Amino acid sequence: RAGGSKPDPVVIQDGRGRATSQQIKELMLCYDCEQRFSRDERYLSNLSYQLDGSVPLLQEVIPLQPAEDGWMVTTPAPSLQVECIVRFASICLWRCHSSSQVAGCELGEKYGEAFRRFLNGETTFPAQATLTVIVPHNTKMPGLPRLGRLFATPYTENRGGYHGHRLLLCGLQFEFAVGNRIPSLFREFCIARGNPQYIIVGPPDHLGGWLKGPLHRALRNARKRRARSPACE
Repeated sequence: RAGGSKPDPVVIQDGRGRATSQQIKELMLCYDCEQRFSRDERYLSNLSYQLDGSVPLLQEVIPLQPAEDGWMVTTPAPSLQVECIVRFASICLWRCHSSSQVAGCELGEKYGEAFRRFLNGETTFPAQATLTVIVPHNTKMPGLPRLGRLFATPYTENRGGYHGHRLLLCGLQFEFAVGNRIPSLFREFCIARGNPQYIIVGPPDHLGGWLKGPLHRALRNARKRRARSPACE
């Protein structure tokens, strides 16, 4: 946010930043749908970065492997409402895909309809999609209040055989992979369909590198630890 008695959000676009009170507004959902999804929004707002820099979501996950190069693999605690997280991220993605005011986010007709049907309760989470949840967090710098004030609308990236869609909201990163040739690692880390389910905790300055070596090793070690645990048998 900008300074002053009434600081406006700072919007960065095309490499330039400006303070503005203008918001993205568009009539899209009926009253009943807005009320239904607002419950997920309230739930996530209580889990994401708070003004004091704390991250309540980190109290709702169970570490499976000590952090390696800043990366840690965790699994949701039984009290965590994973379905709320999946719906919240999915409605954000679908809204931006359907909006006439948000550029750079495109699911295409086929997958846009698949997400609409899922959000409407007609089907399960789309089979040709995955969702990975990443919590940017540094144990050496636990208080990162500014990170919780960041928001980035989803943008679409063609990765050859599938499309990636990344969303950053209140310090939480949501990574969608959609298409016919989704890499196996995305499917393993998919919180919507994975068994077990995972949530990644990683360094804030290397969010784009979560697919690289350290996380591969952390996942492999987490698998071995789960295999040795009687609770997982």
